[in-house]
Amino acid sequence: MWRGGLSAPASLWLHADRPLLSQNGTSPILHELTHVISDIRGGPDDDWIAEGLAEYYSLEIGRRAKLISEERFAKAIRLAGKSGAQVNRLRGAESTTDRTRKAVALFAALDTELRANGSSIDALTVLLMRHETTTLEQMRADARKLLGRASTVLAGVE
Repeated sequence: MWRGGLSAPASLWLHADRPLLSQNGTSPILHELTHVISDIRGGPDDDWIAEGLAEYYSLEIGRRAKLISEERFAKAIRLAGKSGAQVNRLRGAESTTDRTRKAVALFAALDTELRANGSSIDALTVLLMRHETTTLEQMRADARKLLGRASTVLAGVE
């Protein structure tokens, strides 16, 4: 039997054997709650956006709530980057584990870029929540609204 978590609009299911906090610092329950609360769904080739944001926020919320330390957060982002390093394309019908990990590192870099310009990943997420489904093109346009220019982090994404 599969032992994971699933979510849909206004509901989630989490197998009782899932840890509240994984060894890599992510939280399956925070991941699934992010899906439920944000209701962000990726377009046909952009499932990585919804999965990457949910996984990123499972770390970010954990950090903000002091469930994980700043050091553990930074280590988790570094490990996500290493895990996703062999992934050449983020875009695809389904977000695999490594594709999602690569997206986590990308969202961390995007948050840094946004914060350097007086915004944050939170502001971008609010804009993304307004779309029925979210595509890379929409995310680039929303980031442009916040930055006043094209995002350098999103420029090379394919």
